Amino acid sequence: MCKKFGLDPTKDIIILQGGTQPSRLQALLAGSIDATLVSPPLDLTAKKQGHTILVNIAELGIAYPQLVIETTDRFIREDPKAVKDFLKGFIEAIHYVASHKDETKKIITKYLKTSDPEILEATYQSFMQVTDYNANPNIEGIRNALDEVAVRVPAAKNKKPEDFIDTRFLKELEKEGFFKQFQKKS
Repeated sequence: MCKKFGLDPTKDIIILQGGTQPSRLQALLAGSIDATLVSPPLDLTAKKQGHTILVNIAELGIAYPQLVIETTDRFIREDPKAVKDFLKGFIEAIHYVASHKDETKKIITKYLKTSDPEILEATYQSFMQVTDYNANPNIEGIRNALDEVAVRVPAAKNKKPEDFIDTRFLKELEKEGFFKQFQKKS
């Protein structure tokens, strides 16, 4: 992302690991740091406290992995049914969110413990903006993430996105017709 703005991330900015999003937001609000990365709804919380949103990364059009599901090779080998069942539930949930906006906002309200309509809408829209409805990994986004890591970890430069993804379960679901149920509802 820095390159898009003509910045060299190794020379022009200092990026520090700062903990969780809430702790980084607290540091920003306390004046301990000048800027931080946060996702909705914390970006709006910062804005309401008088801070400026400099960049909405999702709106830049730079491919980057947003929703990532990870597990171990061992778990995949030992319980492939659980992996596949999880993906089915995850994909069904994505489609539920897309087709049940009001119900989804009620769920967001419960877990974020906020009823602020602006925060609820921003959180919902953010999710909708970065979500692939078939749960496919974004190869270009993974490549960009690897390039970013390679600045600090040279061994990452030789890695390919395919070294980190396993789409066989998605391919099985496609072959079994799992995604057809959502085409009818769309």
